[in-house]
Amino acid sequence: MKKRIAILITVFCSIAVLAVIFFLFCNTSSIKKNYRNISDYRYVALRYACDGYTLNIISGVRETPYELDGKCADGKTEYTVFTVIPASDFDASNMTLHAAVKGTEYDLVLSRHPFKNSYSTEISTALDEDTAELTLTVNGENVTAAAPIVEIDGDRALAIAFDSVDIGKGEYEIYLRISENTVTAAGGWYWYVAFVYADRTDSVLINAESGEVAAIRSDPQ
Repeated sequence: MKKRIAILITVFCSIAVLAVIFFLFCNTSSIKKNYRNISDYRYVALRYACDGYTLNIISGVRETPYELDGKCADGKTEYTVFTVIPASDFDASNMTLHAAVKGTEYDLVLSRHPFKNSYSTEISTALDEDTAELTLTVNGENVTAAAPIVEIDGDRALAIAFDSVDIGKGEYEIYLRISENTVTAAGGWYWYVAFVYADRTDSVLINAESGEVAAIRSDPQ
C-alpha cells in the first residue's frame, strides 16, 4: 500500500513539474524563445524634426558578422545609428552632435551618404528597449528626439508574424524592425518581420498601432 502511495506521489509530482515547465515555456516571450535565430532586432526609433533638418535615431542588436544568408551568427552586437536629413537650404556638413547613452558621452562625427542627401554615424551601444526619448546637443542646442506612439511591441509583432506564415523546415534567421511607412500617403509605423531562408524570404508587415497584418510576401533569394 505504501509503495502504491509512493508511486502515486511520484507520478503527481512529475505531472506537476511538467505542468510548470509547460506553463513557463508558453509564457516565455517570443523574443526569448527565438533569440538564437534573430539576426537583427531594431526596437527603438526616435525622431526630432525642425525646419532645417530631421534627426532619426534607430537602435537595437544584430548578428556579428552581419550577413543576409539564412543563418544567424553566434555573436550579437548592440548598435545605435544617428541619421540627419537636412532641408535643401541647410548645410549639415559641419554639424556637431553630442549624446549620452547608458552613462557614456559621445561626440558624434557624421559622414555623408554616398548617394543620398543624409549624414549618419553609428555607435556600438544600444538604447534601452523602453526608451521614449533622448536629448542630444546639436550645434550647441539641446534637442529631444521622441519615439512614435505604438501599441504593439516587438515581442507581440514577432508572435503575430509566426501566426501569419508557415515556418518551413531548415535553418532561417529573423529580422525584426520597427520602421515608418514611407510607401503610401497613409504613413504610420509598422513592424517589419522577415524569416530569411537560404532560398527565400517570407516577410510580414504589421501595423504597430493596431497589430493588423498589412502585407505578407514570399520572395526568392
